[in-house]
Amino acid sequence: CGVNFNTFEEAEEMIRLSKLNGATHVKFQAYGKDVVDQAPIQLRPHLSSVMLDKERVLRLKGYADNLGIIWFATPTSMDRVDLLEECGVSLYKIRHKDSKNIKLIDKILLLGKPVLISTSIPPLDMQARYHPLITYLICDPHYPTPLDTLHLYERIHYGVGYSNHTPHVAVPFYAVTLGAVAVEVHVTPSHDRGDIDDNVSLDFAQLRQLVEMINIYEEMTRDKK
Repeated sequence: CGVNFNTFEEAEEMIRLSKLNGATHVKFQAYGKDVVDQAPIQLRPHLSSVMLDKERVLRLKGYADNLGIIWFATPTSMDRVDLLEECGVSLYKIRHKDSKNIKLIDKILLLGKPVLISTSIPPLDMQARYHPLITYLICDPHYPTPLDTLHLYERIHYGVGYSNHTPHVAVPFYAVTLGAVAVEVHVTPSHDRGDIDDNVSLDFAQLRQLVEMINIYEEMTRDKK
């Protein structure tokens, strides 16, 4: 869900629609004032209005818990990890920008919680940090990612996941056929809203289509695994 909402009632509705259309998890952004201050001026009012504090985290996580969908977030600093930990979050995500922020990653690992880390470089091709709680998500930080630069067949292998930065259902589905163990997609209530992540997001009809395609693919290939 990221920051593609204007009110926390909208955020709750996005959680509901995510669950209704087959998602197993929903992720939000847990950033602080420093991130707002570094953002382009035109984005600062929106980012400030949807910034999470403890009350808001507990509200959204509690709503997700009641629906039976796992709520987690991307902390951008050590104090944001503390905030999320106070609220009982069970899973963390590290954004591409912090993929080499060892202090932040170590703080989460010391909590004994799983962590997803976005990276543009396949872990087999770098001096990757291997840990049983880490799952790497291959991604391209460009918004949106040009299709002719993805080269997923060279970057996805079994044991890693994929974080989608395109508005296309076919791209994350292709990642699954290549062996991705997890798929993260941005979602938006509607492509005509002009949300921050609109140009890399799926709407909820597309999310349902993606989930159905993955379920059919897994059913067809179950005996081959």
